[in-house]
Amino acid sequence: MKFASLLITSFAIIIPSITNAAMYCNQSNCELFIDDSGSLIDSKHDITFKNFGNFGGMVDVSIIRYDNQHVLIRDGLASDEVITAIPLAWNGKNWSFNTIYIIESSLNTGKPIIWDGIKLTGKFINVDAKTAFNADDVCHNFHGYCKNMKLDNMPDNEKIFSNSPSAGLYIWTGKHKKPEYCYIPLYEGNRVDISPIACRKVISLNGTMNFTGAIGKDIPIVMVLTRKNDAITGKYMYPRNRKEWINLRGKISSSNKITLDELDGKTGAVSAIFSGAIKDGYIAGSWTTVDKKKTFPFRMLQQGFSSN
Repeated sequence: MKFASLLITSFAIIIPSITNAAMYCNQSNCELFIDDSGSLIDSKHDITFKNFGNFGGMVDVSIIRYDNQHVLIRDGLASDEVITAIPLAWNGKNWSFNTIYIIESSLNTGKPIIWDGIKLTGKFINVDAKTAFNADDVCHNFHGYCKNMKLDNMPDNEKIFSNSPSAGLYIWTGKHKKPEYCYIPLYEGNRVDISPIACRKVISLNGTMNFTGAIGKDIPIVMVLTRKNDAITGKYMYPRNRKEWINLRGKISSSNKITLDELDGKTGAVSAIFSGAIKDGYIAGSWTTVDKKKTFPFRMLQQGFSSN
């Protein structure tokens, strides 16, 4: 499949979000957003790129905010879905980027839809209305990465495909390099909700943060945690088959060990316990019912995209 051009067209992703974690940006909730005219607007720094989202074609585009990170999401609406995600950073004068994620689905006759992805990293490029992430300009500025701008150029022996019921997918980062793993619930169809994707390593827990991960091997979970001193409150859900939030309360130690009590929705009693720690870029540990009849490992990453 040819790499879809990074040309941007309309300005609303039609796939509904399964959680309230990631925020689709508009004038009322974000400093950076794409308005109804297709202009990219930064209200805080008084920057406007007119016609940023008006290029024609079967593509939707939006800005999504993952905690403190703004990401440009371009979603191709062909039978095979191609999502381009570009994490943006403010450098003091301009919005810029040095990383592009490309995630695609492929129709696989008689078999589940398969997904794969690629991550390109190069020098920082300023967001510019004239180039507007044109594929040729991006490729030219990424010095030597042009040959990798197509998923078809991934070596066959390095392709790692994922499909439902996987809780995530592998992202190719370069020939002979270790792939990156991102948590995102995959379904049997050829569309995916990008809002809960988690590719960022967890360094610490501060304020309110959003996570996606898995209990066991393939049971996706989405979690929101708020830290105040050593106390933690939050909630989590099973996005694939149970969309009610389950309340959590717990604590974190000075050595980043975390204990979270899962509370029964009717009685408020503790029904299970997450016991783990922040280690090696993950929140990981074990989930155990209070009667200890069931126990499974769990692991989570922070929602959003890595930019290194």
